[in-house]
Amino acid sequence: MVSASERILESPEYENNFYVNGLKLFCKYCQNIILDHTDVEILNKHLKNNKHIKNVEKNVKVTCQYRNVNEREEINIALVRAFTQANIPLEKADSLKDFFHKFCINGDAIVDSLILQEKYLPTAFDIESSKMREIMYSRRLSIIIDETIDFYGRAVVNVFFSFSGQIILAKTEYLNIVNNTSIAQLIMRTLQFYNIPFNNIIFFISENAEYMIRAFQVLSPLMPQLKHNRCLAHILNLVGESWIYYKNFKFLTNIITNIETSFIQCPARKRRWCDLMNSLNFHTTIPFDQNNNHSNELIILPYLPAKSDWISWYRFICWINQHRSQLCTFYIGEEMIDNESEAIRELTVVFKSPLHSSIFEIFIMFIALNAKRIVDELEFFKTGNKPIAPYVIRRLEKLKTELLFYTIQPPFSNEMNTKFLENNIDPKIYIKMFQEAYQLALNKLKNYINHLALPLLNAIQCFDPRYVRTHCIDINSYSEIEEFKNPTNTIIQEWGFYCNLIEEFGNEELDLNIYWINKNEILPNLSKLALDYIWLPVSGV
Repeated sequence: MVSASERILESPEYENNFYVNGLKLFCKYCQNIILDHTDVEILNKHLKNNKHIKNVEKNVKVTCQYRNVNEREEINIALVRAFTQANIPLEKADSLKDFFHKFCINGDAIVDSLILQEKYLPTAFDIESSKMREIMYSRRLSIIIDETIDFYGRAVVNVFFSFSGQIILAKTEYLNIVNNTSIAQLIMRTLQFYNIPFNNIIFFISENAEYMIRAFQVLSPLMPQLKHNRCLAHILNLVGESWIYYKNFKFLTNIITNIETSFIQCPARKRRWCDLMNSLNFHTTIPFDQNNNHSNELIILPYLPAKSDWISWYRFICWINQHRSQLCTFYIGEEMIDNESEAIRELTVVFKSPLHSSIFEIFIMFIALNAKRIVDELEFFKTGNKPIAPYVIRRLEKLKTELLFYTIQPPFSNEMNTKFLENNIDPKIYIKMFQEAYQLALNKLKNYINHLALPLLNAIQCFDPRYVRTHCIDINSYSEIEEFKNPTNTIIQEWGFYCNLIEEFGNEELDLNIYWINKNEILPNLSKLALDYIWLPVSGV
């Protein structure tokens, strides 16, 4: 029997109108039309169908639109594209008219901003949309949903397409009601607008909200191959937040809140703090910068925590830990300057009490030492410039193992042990508290991490050559990958060749993107498949 790939090569007309995805033949211009590639008569009949002809003409019209514009239209379309890419309102063009006339060739051809908005903005949008359709019609795509609120309190939902390491904003809509139905309808409208076959969509990434889970349940009957990958960075953020709201850490979180409040309420206090640090000739360095990379940046003022960003809370903890003794001196002095501030009064009570001060220091040292494990994983799952999907399962298993181990034996630093001895404190009480803290984090991880995308993420580990050399090489073991359920002879042959390659890998991190690009000549089909799957996004934008 002739395969879809072989059939499309029989005629230039087939190549121009059809494409192959998996084992099936699709029409480039008629959305979600799967054609029987074994029947030539059906293919020829489809090409003569009036609806197909109209779809082709519509596509050609939009594609040629940019090529047929005259010089005046070309410069205005180019201006609209430049302004929108730079996020500059088109109204600004009016104030630049004199500049355009004086210094730009054909600057007098630039029209008023109202005409730019009414005539040329829709044209530029159609051109960009047509380009996106051409790029995406035959690709495996992931859909990322990002829901937020704008300045006016309106619900804004962004739909992104992700493929081969690229993330493209496909649609933005303001929704009066945000629920499972409205989200599912928005996704359907977006796919229809770009003429994307349902079979091309393999991943749906969202936050962990219940209505997003139900939206996936609405879509899954239409797209049975679709997997819902709940944003892993969001999950790790929830795991970290479990320590912020842990009842036995409330004493510490109150102190952190008061320190934050004291700096926000009084700008003069920031100056006095800087003066104290300079007088003590005390300068510290943070162990990592805003991107969690190692840094030698000198820090005097803190990074104040953001409510929705758990990493900023941890960064603030590290800053406080480095300035424990100086903060004690500072706030005792601040009470004499401003004894009406409730935050200052509460901080002074803590820092004047040897017992309370010791409890604070033990808590702050514990979190500064231990929370970085969760932070490191969160930062890993936020990585966008590397293909990390094949590593997800191993990282999650390692994190679960560590959390489980520390529920039994939480790690203490030498400094913490010294603090226990100096203050004659029984560490057993703290051991129990810290065990509970790790148990909370472990429970949160287990609760959220069990979702439908994990079997696929487990299977695509096979595209890491180091993994497949030490694990099962049977292609059937990775059948969660759609193309491996009933692999073609070509895929089976290339798989066998891949598994038997003799290669040496050092201890350095292997760049899977470069690895599979370099395999394109000897493993063309498997390489194309791997480059689709290794770039699956594991977190939202």
